[in-house]
Amino acid sequence: MLRHDRRGFGLSSGRPSIASDVSDAVALLDHAGVSSAVIIGASQGARVALRVALGMAKRLGGLVLDAPPDEIGPGRGGQTDEIPLDLCRALARQGDVASVRRIWAEHPFTRLVRADADAEKRLASMIARYPGADLLEDPVPAPLGDVRTLAVPALVLNGEHDLPSRIAAGVALAKALPNAQHRVLRDAGHLANLDDPLAYEAALQAFVEALPPNPHRC
Repeated sequence: MLRHDRRGFGLSSGRPSIASDVSDAVALLDHAGVSSAVIIGASQGARVALRVALGMAKRLGGLVLDAPPDEIGPGRGGQTDEIPLDLCRALARQGDVASVRRIWAEHPFTRLVRADADAEKRLASMIARYPGADLLEDPVPAPLGDVRTLAVPALVLNGEHDLPSRIAAGVALAKALPNAQHRVLRDAGHLANLDDPLAYEAALQAFVEALPPNPHRC
C-alpha cells in the first residue's frame, strides 16, 4: 500500500494545491511502477482521488471515496454545517493557527463517536500538527471532469453520524458515478477510519476482493 502525504499537510512541506496533489499521486504511482491501482481518498483527499481517477481511468482497478465534500450536488458551496473556512482563513492570516486548531477540535466534523482513548490521542496529534498552510492561499477552483464518464467500480463511504452535508454529498456522488455503491458505517462519524478501524478495513477489503480483474493491467 502506498500512502500519499499531501503537500502542506501532515509532515509534508510545500504549498497546498489540489492540482499538485493529483500530479504528485500519479508521479508516485509511476515511480513505484504501479500499473493498476485502487485509489482511496478520505474527506478532502476524496477530491484528489476523484481527479486522479478521471485522469487515469484505464489504470484504475477501483475507487474509494470516503466522506467526500459536495462538488456535484445542489448543496455545493452552501453547506452550513461544515468547518467555517472564512473564519479560519482570517485567523490563519493573522497568525492565530492555535484558534484554527481549536475550532477544528471542537467542531462535529472531527468529533469521534466512540470513546476510544487511542483514537482520541491520534486525532489530537493530527490537529496539533496542522499548519494551516492551505488557509493562507486564496482558494483556487479545482476543475472536475464529468464523473458520469467514470465507469470504474467505486465505493462511497460515510459514517452514520457524519455531517448531513457530507452524507448528502456521498449519496449524490454515488448516484452520479455509473458503477458505484454507497455504504454507511454504523456508529461512526466523519472520521470513520478512526471511529471503527476494523469495520472500515472490512468494508474496504470486501470491496477490493469483489473487484473484477482490470483488463488494462500491464
